Amino acid sequence: MATFVLFPPLWCLFLPLSHLAFAFGATIDAVPSITVRCQDTELGHWQCGKSIGARFKSRIHAAFNKDATVQELFRKVRETHRGKEVFQSLVSHANQRYPLYLAELNGTAVGSNLSMDLILVANFQQELAVALGASVSSRPGPKMRQAVQKASMTLCMNCSDSLGCSADAEGWKREKRFWNGTFEERIKYSPPVGRCYSPRELWPQDQAWGSHDIIDSCDGSTLVRQFYASTDGTCAGMITDSIEIPLKECVGPFGRPRPWGVFDCKDVAEPFADSSAFKIPDACTDILLVNSSHGTAGWAHNEDFGTMFFDSVYFVRQTVLNARNQEVYSFASFTYPGILPGWAPGWNSFGLGISWNVLYPSKILKASSVGVTFVCRDVLSARSVEEAIRLATPKDLGLGQNFNVGSFHSKQIITIETAPGGVKDILQIHDHAAATFHANEYLRLRVPQEVDQITSSQHRKQAFERLTKQKPGGLHSMEDLLWVLGDTSDPAYPIFRRNDTTQEDTLFTVAFDLNAQTVTTYRGNPRLGKASQQWVEHIDLAEAPVVV
Repeated sequence: MATFVLFPPLWCLFLPLSHLAFAFGATIDAVPSITVRCQDTELGHWQCGKSIGARFKSRIHAAFNKDATVQELFRKVRETHRGKEVFQSLVSHANQRYPLYLAELNGTAVGSNLSMDLILVANFQQELAVALGASVSSRPGPKMRQAVQKASMTLCMNCSDSLGCSADAEGWKREKRFWNGTFEERIKYSPPVGRCYSPRELWPQDQAWGSHDIIDSCDGSTLVRQFYASTDGTCAGMITDSIEIPLKECVGPFGRPRPWGVFDCKDVAEPFADSSAFKIPDACTDILLVNSSHGTAGWAHNEDFGTMFFDSVYFVRQTVLNARNQEVYSFASFTYPGILPGWAPGWNSFGLGISWNVLYPSKILKASSVGVTFVCRDVLSARSVEEAIRLATPKDLGLGQNFNVGSFHSKQIITIETAPGGVKDILQIHDHAAATFHANEYLRLRVPQEVDQITSSQHRKQAFERLTKQKPGGLHSMEDLLWVLGDTSDPAYPIFRRNDTTQEDTLFTVAFDLNAQTVTTYRGNPRLGKASQQWVEHIDLAEAPVVV
């Protein structure tokens, strides 16, 4: 059996910046990070996940509370037969195929104090959306009406403590009545159920409410109210208190100004964003190039997603150890809140750089299938380009992606389109070939795709082709690739995005320079050069792991 002799981490960080200051005076906080080490066991991966969840708890809570798609998919998984069926199939298959990564997510759920099912829904959001007919989006679409669960709280203002809720029926039918020398007033509140809310935002200046965030839940006979340390509608921090209130009963006294009340939970019709009508954002752009005449071998990637994620992403450095505390592999990866590392750009201790673009096949694999986030996480462990391709294209792949991988050792760069069932098209980036573009549209595989979801991709590709013609002889350098990725000439669907037509942001740009052996991250427009750099990371190939 082969064993691994493991060395210190492949990367070393230099040029750290805690802020990014731009010419127009704005300051953007750097992406926060965590470094974790754990055994390559279920317990070890659980411990790594827990550390990540605890470290970024507030970011995960804030993102989930704002993410309309995750909330709607979570509702479908809980309340519809089809939703439960698809969800259980995905979870069961993941437990068979990727038990260590499932343990990682379990730890993240515990560390962030969130439901494991909610965390899993977020990680299976693309598969669930396709299977259940909902769209993958963080943007609300047309307003419609649907029955949603809300709490109903009817509280009595200045009611007699001795009478409580038993004031005469006629009195309760009126909004106000004069009783025992004071005006009694019935006030009805309808707070949301199952999501965080800030009372001060919903009912400012109302003395009946405190300042702390709340999440209410109902089980048919009881309303459970949890109070959080935060006061901004994020439910971040620890749960500071929790109470259980029986439904449809007079309860109290709570004290002034509203000592008594009746609570209920019911379905009410209200406007909501119908997820099946969401406008789908297509996200991320890669440009790849090998040109030895100009000393270029690398690619650059714009990481695009919903505007709300700009301040939610974080960075994970993780080392996986064997039973003798020797390093099996290490990786560094940008990470979405509550999602497995790997779904955003990363690199590992075997000298591989990795980036992904979402693709939109219109059908999911009918048999038991694996989710794209689990595949992305698995690829972070790859020891070679060939192994990365194998891990990215399992036969039970549910959907598909555009996968880009390059080796800092061999300078080899590959871009792959994958589809349900592990179908793939592999394109090697050859020396002196024209720069290769890929976004969120299938360009080579003949796969049925949701054509109405790739408008932005088509616009970005057209812009790339226009810009390439402006450069004599085409694109030659890493600077040229970054120049294209910073383009904003299309006002509706730009390559570099700031809350564009699809309400997308370029969260950051990553440049993998295989010759310079660096990974450079830009938090602002890469056309600004060093002014928008967050960090430059040097890849030290002398410290790469070797197989013995």
